[in-house]
Amino acid sequence: LNGDNITESSAATPWYAGPPLLQYLEEGDVAPRRRDARFRMAVQYVNRPSHDFRGYCGRIASGDLKVGDRVRVATNAQEGLVALRSGQEFDAVLTDIEMPDMNGFEFAETIRADQRLNAMPIIALSSMISPAAIERGRQAGFHDYVAKFDRPGLIAALKEQTAEVERAA
Repeated sequence: LNGDNITESSAATPWYAGPPLLQYLEEGDVAPRRRDARFRMAVQYVNRPSHDFRGYCGRIASGDLKVGDRVRVATNAQEGLVALRSGQEFDAVLTDIEMPDMNGFEFAETIRADQRLNAMPIIALSSMISPAAIERGRQAGFHDYVAKFDRPGLIAALKEQTAEVERAA
């Protein structure tokens, strides 16, 4: 990388006394968050350049991740059901509608049919946002149905559903 104060301090900018940019980005807190709470990351974007990859991008709202911490992301609905039934604690389920093997509607219906999981908040994240798809989601048992490109809507849905879990506890 070329430039002043990118990887190391530069004599060309004697007026700047802060850390180099990369050090600031790696070590600095961008926003204060509760580190004493459980880890929560609101997914704000699903990166799906092909059917072979699905990445999740978001902002950490609370808690911390450290080397050695366990993070759980299911690559498909069957794997998600195994994780949910494992006894591990989850605050909410965020699922795509268009998945191989079992679509998101079927996934939600399966969760609703399981007596141990039927109160779990489920949020659909989909590009299928027709009134018929949203109604199908309501019938399947989704608490909320958010368009993939509606970042504020997704954040609001996650906040609302996880707040309801905390109030019920």
